[in-house]
Amino acid sequence: MKHYFKYRDGYINVNETDLYLTTTGNWSETHKLVEKSHLSEMNNSNRVTYKYFSWIVIYVVILYLLYKFTGGEQLIIAAIIAAAHFFLIVQRFRRDFGLRYRIPLSKITAIEIQNDLDITIHFTNLESKPDFQELKEVQDKGVIFLSKWKTANLQ
Repeated sequence: MKHYFKYRDGYINVNETDLYLTTTGNWSETHKLVEKSHLSEMNNSNRVTYKYFSWIVIYVVILYLLYKFTGGEQLIIAAIIAAAHFFLIVQRFRRDFGLRYRIPLSKITAIEIQNDLDITIHFTNLESKPDFQELKEVQDKGVIFLSKWKTANLQ
């Protein structure tokens, strides 16, 4: 059994033993994922912060170059255009900023489905503490699969 489906910030991959949150949906990415814990959350946060910071540095350099070459005359217009472009880039590459870790199916305690799109998964993390993960805008086939899995395994 191998299934995968999209959600707003990445992909959900499910096999016989684990549910994986990935940025690409590629099964080869799942082999190196660790179970959700404080450390994996920090790694995710650091990875996302690094990507945002990299994009911001690129745009600051572009704005600086525009300022130098235009003499500052068009800096406000350039800043507005750069900000809009930054927003579009972040939206386009949103899945690259998504979560990356695994949740063993045996540790899932509840699955809540809200408004036919959003899912909250309750589970016990690596540190044996109750935890949850909200997944927004899950693809229809994912909602159907997880609700069937919930019915078969959590009653």
